[in-house]
Parts: sequence; structure tokens; C-alpha cells
Amino acid sequence: MSALLNRLLGAFFVGVVFSSILYGVTWLQVYLYFTEHSSKDGAFLKSFVAVLVVLDSIHLALLCHGFYIAAVTNFGNYLADLHAPWSLVVQSIIGVAVTTCIQQFYAVRIYQLSQRKNVYMPLVISVLSATEFGFAIVFTVKSFQMGSYLENAPSVPYGASALSLEVACGVFITAGMVYYVLQQRSGAKRTKRVVNLVILYIVNSGALNL
Repeated sequence: MSALLNRLLGAFFVGVVFSSILYGVTWLQVYLYFTEHSSKDGAFLKSFVAVLVVLDSIHLALLCHGFYIAAVTNFGNYLADLHAPWSLVVQSIIGVAVTTCIQQFYAVRIYQLSQRKNVYMPLVISVLSATEFGFAIVFTVKSFQMGSYLENAPSVPYGASALSLEVACGVFITAGMVYYVLQQRSGAKRTKRVVNLVILYIVNSGALNL
């Protein structure tokens, strides 16, 4: 049992550390957006960014709360640590909610980049994203119903399906963004260089998310 808890708490700790690092990167991006790049954006887009930051903050807070319960409150209580803290279960649906909002935003962006000529790829992304969120809801409900980590088999297929759909969405979003940015490239060397840098950024961002 101690080996099982070591794997659970170890993975939990690594997840909290990396989530904290990415949370810091997120705040840096938000700071740069509001100080340097938001002047021409409307209230809706600014509010959208603010809501995402709030949800991301709640997500990290729930992760930290869950780890505190598992590592401090239940210290030495092996049987208690076999049960997922409520905050750990809730954070999964919050995280997927953030991801879904971003995926839907990119679906609209791809539609705009295609000059409103292609509805199929944005539609596929939207459907995949909505289905992913549906699986995440079922996973959350199943996770609340399970007695312990040893009884989580019924929830695993739903969690795996949500993660698979997230990867699929990332692939479609990256491919769509790269394709339509390439379509707008002109023959000027300076323009080509800028577009190539944008494409590299898009691909790297997509790979990081995956």
C-alpha cells in the first residue's frame, strides 16, 4: 500500500509543481496582453481573458488544496489517502472547462482566418471540444461515486476519452492555424520570415499543450 501511495502522491506533487510553473507563465502572458496588446480589443475579449485567468486560479487552488489534504491532513493515514479529495475531483472539470473555452475560441479564429469560407474544420473542433467536456462531466460524476483509487475502473474510460479528444482538438487547431496563415503569406521576404515565425510559434504552442 505504501508503494501505491508513493506513486499517487508523487504524481500529485509533480502535477502541482508543473501546474504552478504554467500558472506563472499564464500570468506573464496576461500581464503582457493587458499592458501591450489589448488596446484594440473589445470588452468581450478582455473579459474572456479575465474569466480564463480566474478559472485557472481556481484550478490551481483546488490542486493545492487536494495535495494539502492528501499530504498533510491525511499524513500517515493510508486508508484516507486512498480516497480522492473532493477538490482533486472538482479541479478536473474546471481544467477541462478552461480548455474547452480556449478550443472554442480557436475554432472561431480559424473560421475568421478562412475569411468565413470554411465552416467544416471549426465545426469539427467545436464538436470534439463539446464531446470532450461531456466525457469530463461523466468522469467527474463517476469519480465522486468511487470509493477509492482502487475502485476507479468505471471512470477511467471517460477520462481517457476526454484526454484523447483534447489531443485531437489540439491537432486540428494547430493544422488549421498553420494552413490559413500559410494561405496569407505574400512573396516578400520580410513577410515570409514573420509568417514562418508565427507558424513556428503555433506549432510549438500546440505541442506544448499536447
